[in-house]
Parts: sequence; structure tokens; C-alpha cells
Amino acid sequence: MNDNNKSKKQLIEELNGLRAQVATLEDRLQRQMPAATGEDGFPLVPAGLPGVYAVRIVHADGSKRRVEVSEIPVRNSGGKAVSIAGTAHDGTERKQDHTNSVHAVQDHVSAAIEQEQKVKKSVEHFRHMAENIEQGLTILENRKVVYINKRITEITGYTLGELNTMHLDDIVAPADKNLIGELLEKYNRDGTLPEETVFGITRKDGAVRFVHSLYSAQKTGPIMNSYIVTTDITERKKAEEERIRLTKAIEGAAEIVLIMDAGGTVLYANPAATKLTGYSAAEIIGTNIFEMSSSTCKGLYDKLHTAFNKGGVWTETLTHRHKDGTPCIFDTTISPIFDESGKLVNLLSVGRDATRETMLEKQILQSQKMKALGTLAGGIAHDFNNILAGIIGYTELALEDVEDRPKTQELLQQARESAERARELVGQILTFSRTAEIEKKPIKTVPIVKEVCKFLRSSMPSTIEIRQNIKTENGWVMADPTQVHQILMNLGTNAGHAMRQKGGVLQILVEEIFIGKDDVVAYKDLKTGHYLHLTTKDTGHGIKKADLSRIFDPYFSTKKKGEGTGLGLAVVHGIVKDHGGDIRVHSTLNKGTTFHVVLPLMKKTPVHRETGNSENLPTGTEHILLVDDEPDLVKIIKLVLERLGYRVIGVTGAEEALETFKLARNSYGLVITDKTMPEMTGFDLAKKIKQIRPDIPILLCTGYNETDDEAKAEAAGIDAVVTKPIQQRELAEKIRAALDTDAHRHKHC
Repeated sequence: MNDNNKSKKQLIEELNGLRAQVATLEDRLQRQMPAATGEDGFPLVPAGLPGVYAVRIVHADGSKRRVEVSEIPVRNSGGKAVSIAGTAHDGTERKQDHTNSVHAVQDHVSAAIEQEQKVKKSVEHFRHMAENIEQGLTILENRKVVYINKRITEITGYTLGELNTMHLDDIVAPADKNLIGELLEKYNRDGTLPEETVFGITRKDGAVRFVHSLYSAQKTGPIMNSYIVTTDITERKKAEEERIRLTKAIEGAAEIVLIMDAGGTVLYANPAATKLTGYSAAEIIGTNIFEMSSSTCKGLYDKLHTAFNKGGVWTETLTHRHKDGTPCIFDTTISPIFDESGKLVNLLSVGRDATRETMLEKQILQSQKMKALGTLAGGIAHDFNNILAGIIGYTELALEDVEDRPKTQELLQQARESAERARELVGQILTFSRTAEIEKKPIKTVPIVKEVCKFLRSSMPSTIEIRQNIKTENGWVMADPTQVHQILMNLGTNAGHAMRQKGGVLQILVEEIFIGKDDVVAYKDLKTGHYLHLTTKDTGHGIKKADLSRIFDPYFSTKKKGEGTGLGLAVVHGIVKDHGGDIRVHSTLNKGTTFHVVLPLMKKTPVHRETGNSENLPTGTEHILLVDDEPDLVKIIKLVLERLGYRVIGVTGAEEALETFKLARNSYGLVITDKTMPEMTGFDLAKKIKQIRPDIPILLCTGYNETDDEAKAEAAGIDAVVTKPIQQRELAEKIRAALDTDAHRHKHC
């Protein structure tokens, strides 16, 4: 029977059965689940009729199913419910779909909440970071400042409120206003800034700070966000400027500066190191000072660390070789550099070029030696000249007495010439040893050449032959005679040294030459004109071609250690150049060396009158006071003067001479005094006599002329100086000249 044919009674019975099942199901569910509602929120039992409700049932196969029940009342025509009509529907799948939708909504809401929390947390993190970083941060939105962190206030000294009312141009340092003005103009024009900028700002307190700004931008739709990160680099900039100054100072220093590692390997060399040593920086860097072959570097490691352990630095004068082979002398100081833990990490070496200073010291020592030799020679010359004065004086007097005896006169003349040679020898010793001031005057070079040849002959072995070739009579030049003597002595001595083992020939040539326009090319810094040409040529071992360009350098020598100072040719070169001349050298190994010296000849030959012993000597009748501590010298000079017609009072002491002069001060026409005497010098005696009678002429006799004698003589009022051993004509002429001056023309009886 189908549902349509069922009777009302049957439907009611089925419905009541269904209710019974529901009641049973309710009972079972209540026993299984204490809650009144399920997890889906729907009631598990009817809430009343009519209504719709859902129940869960256990299917015959054991699975749990959801049944959705709908009940409605059936009413009669009077409106009274006479029955119940209802449906039951399996809603298990639809419930699952609904649950899934609810869960999806819940998940989406949870995700949105979580995302919002993350964003909020990120904003908090950003704000914390932005407020605590060392850099200033500025954010602009479409060129409008929307954020400034507190670091900006620390850098500028202004508060956030003040900064919000200010323009960037208000805090830019004056020196950088143009720079920032151009940047802002560009920013206003196209909205961009350079990726980084360094400029100065003026803080609120007036201090100038330097900042480094990094710029970046990001466009999101119509919004342009700009981010500016600003770092205060004032201290860094100062440190950089200090580093630059230090670098420039080191790079421009005249001293060598080397930075090495702890093991002594050079890491840095300044330009002075390359200039003073001749080596490039690449050649110096990488070398190790402890591995150098120089004897001065031996044991250097131990010396350094001994000094460092004592808390000091190591200092010493070191001799190295320039790349071209010339010696270099450096006052060197090496200092340790330690790290924070006290570990030695670097060595700093500073070397001052002391080559010239050392050269000058050696020259001073040499000068002192020569001065000491000159003092010794002067003392010897004084005594020796006094002896020679007696020999020459007595010989000249004897020659006058034997005019009728030619044989005797010839012998005496030979004795006189020998005495003159002895006088010249003393003069050569004094010239070679004394250190006099340079005095250029017209001189004849030929006599000097002859003197030098004599001196060289006596100092060289007999295996060396000296040949003179003098092609001029006088060879007048404006020069210092001592220095011309020194030129020839140095060149001659070097030639003799080159031939000392095998012997040979030394040729000395003197001639006058003309240097024309074509010849000037061969001589440096010379003008066309007439010159004196001095040549020394030897047959010695010669000079290497590589050394020829350096032979005039100070301290360069081809001689073995101890055989020369290396100053001789340097001095010669200096003298020649100082006299306006030039020097050249030609040499061939094992054949010999030739030096050419040219000096300007005087355009006009000075008038010169020889002063030898001859007739018509100047005479006189004046009264002369003569004083010398050598009795023999007083005796011979007195005889010479008396033969010239003078009246002479001779004494042997300065005090005696002063007392004698006081007794007859107006009777004397002239005083002749020796320079060196036991009681007082001739200068002091002259001063005392001048105090008594200022108009009295005085002559000074000396066997050794020192550099300051002329000044002393002038200060003492001395009229002329006569050099011992005294020559008769020189003495006669100087006496007459002193007596015949305007100040002393009147005669004294």
C-alpha cells in the first residue's frame, strides 16, 4: 500500500513510532553527550511542535547520520489540529558543507587578525629601530616631511618642533649652501636627489658638523616616498683630514720614512726614500732590513730589540750606497709600534740625510788639522826665517864688500841663492798648510808652477820624471795664489799616486789659448776669450770610464781605504769654478790621465817691478828704533839700515823699546818691531807707542802671516808689514814709503 492510500490512522501510528524512536534516540544521545546541544549548535531534541529539528541516529551499518525532521499540524475546517504531517531528511552532507563554510570564515577572520597584529608589531619594531639607530632618519611623502627620528635632533641640536618649522637651508653651513641649493633645486624639479651627499651643517649652538646623507625613493601609485639616512661624520672627517695631513707631511718630508712589519720587511717608502737612495719604491718595498749585506746592518735585529726592551728607540748613523754607487750617510732612528695588547706589529724608520753634514764635519776636521799644521809650521818658520834672515843679510853685506873679488862674490852669490831656496821652501810649507781667507789679486802663474814642480820633485820617488813645458812668460790671472797652488798640488799628487808602483812621466804644461765660439761647446759655462791653460798628464793606471763622471763628487775616490779622503778633486773643481774657469779630464786605462784646467787671463797685464838686490836702493838719514827678540837679527838689520844711511838704535825687548822711545819720543822718525816677542806682541807695542806719539810710522816684521794680521796691524796703527827673511830692497822701499807719506813728511832730528 502506497503512502497515498494509507489511512490517517496508519500515519498517526507511524508518526508515534517515529516519535518513540526519537525519544529513544534522545535518551541514548543524552547518555552519550552531557551537553544539551551538539557541536553544530542545533538542538538534539524537539523544542516543541510544530517545528524543525535535527537528530543524530546510528545507521544499521554503525555509522552516525544526521536526520533533519520537519513537523507541521494538519487542521480541520474549524482550524483544529487533527493530525501531524512531517518529513525526515538525511542532512549529513549538507551539515558538513555548512561546517566547512563556517570554518573557512573563521580561518579568514583569524588570518586577518593575525596579519593586523603582525603589521602592528612591525610598525612597533620599525619605530623602535628608527628611534635608536645612530643615524638620523627622515621620511618624506610627496616631498613633505612625515617623520624625523630623535637622532636628527641630536645631530642638529634643534627639537622636533623646531625642525618642523625650519628649512634645510636654515642649518646648512655657509660653505655648502650653494651645493645644497643646487640639490634642492634638482629635487624640486624632478623629485630626485643624489644617492649620497656630504655637507656641513651649523648646529643650534653654532658648532659646525659634517654629515653624510644616503637617499633612496619608492613610488607607490601617486605617492612618492623618500628616505634620507644621515650620519654624523665629523670625527671621521677630522680623522680623514688628519690622515691626509699626515700623509702629505710624510710624502713631502725631506727625511726617509719607512714603515716595516715586525720582521723588518718594508711595507711603505716615501718619495724621499727613492730620491735619496736612487731606488724606486717598488725596489725598496719588500726588502728586509735585517737581511741587507751592509756591514752596518749586521746584528741590527739584536740591537733594535735591546733598545726596545729598554723602552727606547734605536738611533745610529748608517752608511749606505746610492744606486749609482756613491756613498749615502743617514742619521737613522727606528721606533717600535705596538698594538693594544702590547704586541710589536710594525717598525718605523726615519732617516735624515747627513751626507753633506758629515762631509762638512770631515772638512772641518781636515781644516783643523791643516790649521794645526799651519800653526806648527808658523812656529818653525818664525825661527827658521830668523836664521835665514841672518844668512841672507850677512851674505848681501858681504857681497857689497867683495865687489873687487869676483871669485868670492860668486861663492857668496851661490850661498845667497841657497838661502833664497830655503826661504821659498818655508813659504811653500806655509802656503800648503795655512788656512787663509781667499784673496783674489793679479798673480803670475808661472812662478807658482815652478814652485809646485820643486815641491812635487822632493815628495815623489825618483822613478817618476817631472817635465815642465812652459809656453808663456807670466800667465797673469786674477786669482788667489794659495788656491792656484792647491790646484796644481792636488793634480800633481794624484798623478804621482797613479804612477807610484811602476813609475812614469808627469808632464805639466802652461800656455795661453783663445777659446772661440766653436770651442765653447767643449767647455761648460765659458765665454769666448783668452785663457790660461794648465795641463797635467801622467802615464799611470788611468780611470775607469764609469767613474769619470763621478770623480769630482765629494768623497768619491778610486783609491783604497786609507789612501785618500775623496775631497781633493772636489776641492779642485770648486776652486776652478769659483775663479770662472773650467776643468776637464781624459783617461785611458793602463795608459794615463790628463786634466785640463782653464782660467780667464787678465785683459791688461799689470805693471810689475822686480825687487831684487840691485843698485840705487832708497836711502835716508832718519833716526830708526829697531826691536827684535833675536840679537843676531837686530845686528844684521841694523847693519843693513846703517849702510842705507839711517841712524839706528837696536834693542832686543819690547819693554826696553818702549822705555827707550819714551826717553826720546820726538827724535825717532820710524819704529821697526818684530811681531812675536816674549814680553808683548808687536801689535801691543805699536799701540802703546801710538798712544805716546800718534804720528810715528811703524813697520812690523813677521816670519808667519796669519789671516787676521792685516786687521790687527790696521787697528794698531801699523803702516806696513815686512815678511821674513827680510830682503834688503823690500825693507828699503817700505821704510821710504812710510817716511814719505803726507802724514810723516816732516823730518825728525
